[in-house]
Amino acid sequence: MDIQEILHAIEQLDSEQLDRISQYIDQQKQILEVQANPRILNLHSGAITTTDDFDSPLPESFWLE
Repeated sequence: MDIQEILHAIEQLDSEQLDRISQYIDQQKQILEVQANPRILNLHSGAITTTDDFDSPLPESFWLE
């Protein structure tokens, strides 16, 4: 399908269908913006910590209550 066929198909749509297409395009643009912004390593380094007993088995009371 070339651009002329796409434009012709768009001209045939009603307002509800055009709204849906517009929403879809907006969603795709947001996805592309997120993908274009790479993550920055260590941006919030130290923001989350765990306790020394993180890997320790949970007490019986956790499982029984």
